[in-house]
Amino acid sequence: MKKLHIPFIILAVIVSMTCSYAQQSVLDSLRQRSVNAGTIKGIIRQVDAKERIPFANILLKATSWGASSDENGEFTLTRIPAGNYRIIVSAVGHKNNEANVSVSADQTTNINIDLSDENVQLNEILVYGASFRKERVTEAPAAISVVEGKGLQRSASSGQLPKLLEGQPGVDLVQSGLYDFNLNTRGFNSSLNRRVLILLDGRDLGTAFLSSTEWNGMATPIEDLGRVEMIRGPGSALYGANAYNGVLNITSIPPKAMLGTKITAGIGELSMYRADVRHAGEFEHYTYRINAGGVSGKTFSKKRITSLTGNRKLDIYNAATDGNFQNYINTHQEFEYPKYRGLEYFTALNNEVAQLRDGPVNQFYLSGRVDHEYETGGGATVEAGVTQVENEVIVTGIGRVQVQRARRPFGRLSYSGHGFNVNLWSQSRINMAPEVSLSTGLDLVQDANISQGELQFHRSYLDERLFLVVGVSHRIISIDTKNTLMIGAREDNTSGIFGQAEYRFTPELKTVFAARYDRATLHESFFHRKPLLCLLRLPIIRFVQHIIKRFKPPIIPNSISMWTIHIAVLPYFKTPQQPDWSIAGIQT
Repeated sequence: MKKLHIPFIILAVIVSMTCSYAQQSVLDSLRQRSVNAGTIKGIIRQVDAKERIPFANILLKATSWGASSDENGEFTLTRIPAGNYRIIVSAVGHKNNEANVSVSADQTTNINIDLSDENVQLNEILVYGASFRKERVTEAPAAISVVEGKGLQRSASSGQLPKLLEGQPGVDLVQSGLYDFNLNTRGFNSSLNRRVLILLDGRDLGTAFLSSTEWNGMATPIEDLGRVEMIRGPGSALYGANAYNGVLNITSIPPKAMLGTKITAGIGELSMYRADVRHAGEFEHYTYRINAGGVSGKTFSKKRITSLTGNRKLDIYNAATDGNFQNYINTHQEFEYPKYRGLEYFTALNNEVAQLRDGPVNQFYLSGRVDHEYETGGGATVEAGVTQVENEVIVTGIGRVQVQRARRPFGRLSYSGHGFNVNLWSQSRINMAPEVSLSTGLDLVQDANISQGELQFHRSYLDERLFLVVGVSHRIISIDTKNTLMIGAREDNTSGIFGQAEYRFTPELKTVFAARYDRATLHESFFHRKPLLCLLRLPIIRFVQHIIKRFKPPIIPNSISMWTIHIAVLPYFKTPQQPDWSIAGIQT
């Protein structure tokens, strides 16, 4: 067995022991508890207009039972032991409300709770991603923007998640295709930007080879996302190298908050249509959700082919062997932008060899999730799915590339409880048809897999003035480009150990220190740290002093010995009369 798998195996053993301990605790608890239990159902409404309030928080006081209302304002609490309880309901923009509720064995208790409006104060918004615990956004040791609720619903129809962040402060978003977005914070954006870590329920959405994000590769529709946190500023001390300029932390809504069946359909400009079928239910101690659907729309990318001879093969040969011919084509383009600011020809865009493939940009997905909540506290999640993307055009360092057809299967197992957070996930990207480099006409392949395991432990001490987080992670990356971009296959791995200590001197002053050590086969070992001094709750300003050491994640092609890179640049011909369409790669 290869040595690089040993840390991953150790982490899996720790996870297994943790889950076994939790399951045994649950079994002991179940033996002691009565089987007589009831159900609470209800609707959360606005007190005056009687409009239903979605995504409100419901909690039985002094217990661990709770839920969230769905998009129709309805909620269900199951397997509640018979007795009398105090139910607490809260929602952003509304005053909290409490009510008494009595639960009888094997019966359903119905209750409706009304909430009155309240002016939203910024310090009421709770965030998680900056410190791995829930805290007020004004007290978090980072600048954070939050999108949730109606903000998510407004952009759900397009399926374009980055559009949610377009108007957020400090966010730089560039769109090059229907789903080709480059997201960065605080400027300095570029193609193949990989300075912001993008996580969905703890799973990295980036690809293995170039670390770019395929936004249409998500198997979760936007309306099923609970909240989106945009953490602006370096987060490498907790998240690793990918969080150079920030972290986009996305969490989905658990199945228990959306019980029932929902069918969604829509149409829009660019001949776009979308459809989704979702069913969520519960059985015994489990809740589950199944999603199936897709989005399709015409690309706004244009062809960049200009023919002078009428024979494409002869054009390509002449361009490859005669620099004057290529220059003439580039200065006499007939595509996209023939005139620009008074100039006769706009020559910034080069002529391409391959024809843009006809057909809409498609996304199809199928996913399933099962949650289990332990009665002693905590819960586990098992999730799997697959997404297929077609015809998207993305901008890269070698020009535009069209993804003909690629599949992205994934699986995730997580556990949270008793101070532990465990997350194991694996995802692949498989080319069902080669990608096409439009500038060269060559086929490209990116078959890859990323597997990661992470274990965190957090706890408060000294009357909750001191909060500690420690954790370990291990990632394995496997890449095979079928000799189109690299000679041979590669398997790399990286391990990290991290921690953060937060100490509150007074309600207005706290200090935070975070550090992380990463060891990898792809780059040299690195230690990054982040001390902060936070002055909070001032009437006018909030002051956070950063002293940060960080580094940008390596892109695979730039990190491997250049003698192993296989860069295909130009097609090769024997003679103009009989062109040979086999490709001669160039090694550098």
